[in-house]
Amino acid sequence: MSEPDQFLRTFQIGFWAISITLVLCSIIISVIGWKVNGNKARELAIKKDIHDTVEKTFKSVIDLEDAAFSFWLEKDSKIQTYQIVNLHRRCLANLKQLSELKNSTIPSNEVRTLRRYCTIDAETEARPLQEDDERLRRISRSITQILDSDLLKKTWSS
Repeated sequence: MSEPDQFLRTFQIGFWAISITLVLCSIIISVIGWKVNGNKARELAIKKDIHDTVEKTFKSVIDLEDAAFSFWLEKDSKIQTYQIVNLHRRCLANLKQLSELKNSTIPSNEVRTLRRYCTIDAETEARPLQEDDERLRRISRSITQILDSDLLKKTWSS
């Protein structure tokens, strides 16, 4: 083989080697990029789930509060004791779901206190209660502590 043919052959081999190397690097960079993008999308989806669950939990706590105050303050309230118990269960289920998503603890003392003062002696206690009654203050305090808990805080940071 002549020298120009050998040079051309070496140039072709070098060109193909560089092309294959660049293609492999591009594929590797693309796969890494897809993986990073997938992880970021997953993190964002989890944060969105957390925010949606916070909203749902917040609403269930407010619904429970409204029902409890209606039950205890209105003489002819249409709210029944079983409805308050069901609203409390729904609230607790939402708090548990949120606790799982955020890897945090439920404010269990406040939840227990809320259940106790919403439902204890509900069938026998005279109604309506006065607005300054201790039961109503405890319900309000428990609701406020639950709503102010770290579990119901929204954040986009990790």
